[in-house]
Amino acid sequence: MEKRSESIQRFFGRFERQIVFVASFAALLLAVMLHNVGGGKWTDWFEPRAVLSLLGMVVGFLYLHWQLELQNENTLKANEKQAADKLRLEIYEKIANRIEATHVPLSKLSNSPGFFVMELRLLNRLKARSGDIPESSFPKHNFLTISNDVRDVILSLIGVIELYELALSDFGIFKKKLNEQMRLATAEISKFSYDTLSYVKMDGFGPAVWPPDFPDLDKTAENISLMGIDLMCTVGDLRVEALNHLVSPLFHGKKATPRRPGDPTVQVTSISGGAAIQDDR
Repeated sequence: MEKRSESIQRFFGRFERQIVFVASFAALLLAVMLHNVGGGKWTDWFEPRAVLSLLGMVVGFLYLHWQLELQNENTLKANEKQAADKLRLEIYEKIANRIEATHVPLSKLSNSPGFFVMELRLLNRLKARSGDIPESSFPKHNFLTISNDVRDVILSLIGVIELYELALSDFGIFKKKLNEQMRLATAEISKFSYDTLSYVKMDGFGPAVWPPDFPDLDKTAENISLMGIDLMCTVGDLRVEALNHLVSPLFHGKKATPRRPGDPTVQVTSISGGAAIQDDR
């Protein structure tokens, strides 16, 4: 029904001038015919009364034409605004879904290395008491799985920005920063996975090296945790910018509050330019 209405509007908008001209000519011709049928003469049309009537008729049709032009222009603007608003919501919904998918992998990236080092300390205490080292509760290749999951969700988020690059041209800073942070974090946790294999007893064998180098492991785990937190912060900044540039115009310019870190040296990622989708409202 809506498509049919739009088709009718486009038809009348396209042939509006022709319709008004034909209607004006038909009305004038009808007036002349009725006048002649009533016994009137052609010269009667040059009398003041007839001239004023004809002038009023012309002005009336010109006014009608102006009204139709204005109505058609307002309709086109309303349709363009509705289409732009719909596009804004669609883009933000896709970005929000990709952001939601990052929560679990990034949480595992930040917390798992530290938990693993804590478990190694517990196993070291158990060995001191019983002389035997129990198997680790962490699944085999667990950190490689975390690395792959982080890479997948971040690349998927970057993919949405690239898909709507024409509409999100100002969001390039997030593509660059997310890609760089992801590369560093996945490389670090993959190295951590390789380095800690020698400390793990699996399938009744190992560990190859004991005791673990806890100072080095603590430092690496803390570094990975900070990388995960940095990724979470950048993703959060992206959510705020997406809200303010895509959804804010739909709510009379209300803005989401940017992140305000307590440490002044911590950088908040933001867009330096204007709105990603131009809005004349």
